[in-house]
Amino acid sequence: MDDTRLSTIGGEKIEYPQYPTGGPVYEQVISDEEVYSRFFKYFSEGTSGSIILSSLLNVSSTYLYREYKVEKIIEGSLLEYEKELMQGFLTARDFQGDIINVPETGNDTIIQIAKWGEPGSEAILVTDSITVHCNGYILDEFSNNFDEGKLRAVLKMDEGKEETWKVSDLIEGLKVGLTKMNVGEQAYILIPSGRAYGKGILNYNYQYVMPPYATLVYKIKISARKPNAK
Repeated sequence: MDDTRLSTIGGEKIEYPQYPTGGPVYEQVISDEEVYSRFFKYFSEGTSGSIILSSLLNVSSTYLYREYKVEKIIEGSLLEYEKELMQGFLTARDFQGDIINVPETGNDTIIQIAKWGEPGSEAILVTDSITVHCNGYILDEFSNNFDEGKLRAVLKMDEGKEETWKVSDLIEGLKVGLTKMNVGEQAYILIPSGRAYGKGILNYNYQYVMPPYATLVYKIKISARKPNAK
């Protein structure tokens, strides 16, 4: 859904822009114990509406006003929908390389590593630091057939630029995905929200730096590794 947040402080309306990464974004309706779930059940697909939350309900010192347009309702398992997005991304590319599926264990969610090119020699360990070139995107069905030029970027490196990452400091999906790769390999690492940023990341202005329930894909090439002390 598209989501705009407005806060009211001392009678003066202060407007914050929409999510820096754009919309639509996902919200999850779990039970009436979740504040927003009490309201979302009155929205239907394709409709617009607004919500006003008191300071007690939104756990702050101000009222919160939110406007919505419901783009799509996902019934059933969010994970199954995310798997469809991941498969749609690879199908749109007619991907012919090797695909590694990291299965679900307990509450974990599946990760896919789609590799191409010549196999690398040095395996990546979770204790390593690695040198990478990487672009990261949010997957959604409104992205014009998953064209990378139309996807919302969460990480964009200039051509030829590289960064050094400590594997153990990364989100769970990247941490697991990278340890299935070797130096010199290229891959798409596709990560459902349960192994990424979950309910999202808010800054102090109630803007989402990372929108909730974002399915992510990272296009990554590893050029070097440096072992660190365990």
